[in-house]
Amino acid sequence: MIEPDKMEYPTLLAQMVLYFMINLVYSCIAPIMSYFTLLAFGILSLTYRHQLIFTYSRDNEDGGALWPSMINLLILCIYMSEFTLLGILTLKKGAIAATLMSPLIILSFIFILYVRQQHFKVAEYAPSTVCRAKDNSNRDNLIDTASFLRDQFLQPSLKEKESRIPENFSDYDVQLVLEASVHEF
Repeated sequence: MIEPDKMEYPTLLAQMVLYFMINLVYSCIAPIMSYFTLLAFGILSLTYRHQLIFTYSRDNEDGGALWPSMINLLILCIYMSEFTLLGILTLKKGAIAATLMSPLIILSFIFILYVRQQHFKVAEYAPSTVCRAKDNSNRDNLIDTASFLRDQFLQPSLKEKESRIPENFSDYDVQLVLEASVHEF
């Protein structure tokens, strides 16, 4: 039997981010673009869901390493659309509307600071698949994990040193991670 192809996630996600950015930038100029983009993403969702389940192999799990860069790209797209709308309002002599855009830009900046402090701190040390497996084992063993949730969200698997290395890493990757962790402290 022929080995199934691997999905090229960077290429696919770059195309999706491009579609998303075009929609965000042009939706303030022509709101009908949002409907076409919604239709395109609906069709692409059905197509790629089928291909991921039935066509492509699943052995290129990276443990969620692509997710932080995707969040940064999407937030950059949001900033570009906000500044485009600000430029359009300024050129159309809408001084009041352009002034009222400043709280939106400030709130977007505060949101990215919040996301970087909360999400990236958790995702930096352990992939979500490892955290989920650890949480499932804690639930199966009836370990109370609610005590650490009272103050902040911190996965129990982040407290354990050995869980920082995903199972699908090669020996060379493990050595790189261990060397990086020595340099952290």
